[in-house]
Amino acid sequence: MGFFDWLLGTSGATPADDALEGAIRQVMAGTDPRLKAMTGARERLAPAVAHALDYARRISTQQPPHTAMRPENWAASPILRALFAQPDDIARTLNSNADLREFLAGHDGGEDIFCIVAATPVEHTTLGTAMENGVLRRDVERRSVSFRDFRLAGLSPSPETLTARIQDMILEALVLETLGQITASKARSQALEAEHRLLEHRLGLLSQSRAGLNSLHREGDHHQDVELLRRQLADNESALAALRSGSGWLETTLTRLVANLAAAEHCLPIQPVVLWLNAMNIVVAPEDPEATPIPLTEIARPDSSLRLSFPARIARRDVALRQLDLDAALRLL
Repeated sequence: MGFFDWLLGTSGATPADDALEGAIRQVMAGTDPRLKAMTGARERLAPAVAHALDYARRISTQQPPHTAMRPENWAASPILRALFAQPDDIARTLNSNADLREFLAGHDGGEDIFCIVAATPVEHTTLGTAMENGVLRRDVERRSVSFRDFRLAGLSPSPETLTARIQDMILEALVLETLGQITASKARSQALEAEHRLLEHRLGLLSQSRAGLNSLHREGDHHQDVELLRRQLADNESALAALRSGSGWLETTLTRLVANLAAAEHCLPIQPVVLWLNAMNIVVAPEDPEATPIPLTEIARPDSSLRLSFPARIARRDVALRQLDLDAALRLL
């Protein structure tokens, strides 16, 4: 079950529930349930959640048509030829996906499954020949593209359900990005607090230790060390104060959540993109006679590899469900 499965009608929400109000409640519950009791939290969240919902809906309706992801369609499908080196790669991707097998096992009926297929593009630079102004040139730099790390997401029994799942995944990603930032801030605060205790301890020891090994230092070094520690302690306290500004972590959480949802397109950039490739997966200009447009969706998550995706339709009969091998099981006994 997804984080925002209320979009699919699986969380007990009634038809009378307003979508925005339901989204606000789920965002609060998914981020920090204490936000529900925070004065003014709902009013501050409402415009940001509405913006994020509009963004998610826009992305879900900008998807290219579903591609029938079948090995026998490889030769006739520009998208499948661009992403998969050979038809067998399609079968391997489908049959090795545990989420797909689990979905099929839990959903009876329906000949097709709909989902988003995502992969990481890898660019390669090669040298080849090209005609320029009627002259054959050698050692021309050319860029080709291959794809790896295939994933299937948003597995759904219908196109309409997949549209809702795309919205679900976008909202989920925005909330998870916020939680990641909050966790990083907490880790940074804990590190600063540990550093603060260490600096205080060292300063206390250094302030009292005029004898012993410190007396072997040149005159003035001790005072310089004390002043250095005091400056470090002051910097540490300033950094801690900046992290603790506002009314605590709950205020920090709400502030970050509002900021990320209000800037959804910047926090989680997703946009349509067209790759112009020839039959060898070499990037060419749109006006090239061998150019074929490959419509995809670009997903640029912060601190993650660029992903390109397309909506797919998978035939249930094309997925080989794993069967129990009784002979192999007996040999292991």
